Amino acid sequence: MEISQSTTIDIMMHKIQIKKSLIFQVYAALIKNFDKLKLINHLIMTVTLIFFHSLYSTAFICSTLIAILKPPCQLI
Repeated sequence: MEISQSTTIDIMMHKIQIKKSLIFQVYAALIKNFDKLKLINHLIMTVTLIFFHSLYSTAFICSTLIAILKPPCQLI
């Protein structure tokens, strides 16, 4: 049994339509949940900012303590 070219094209078009439909459903879900996504994005940004700020503060405090506590360089 041989499949005609028009049948193959119809099957391909149907697959493309299904993919388009799925993409639009994903976009609709994203738009519907946009506020939740924005909240999650803000939380991630805040946690990242706090982490890097604490990392920077710790490095600054450590370098200051090392500069204060180490003995001064002696010239020979």
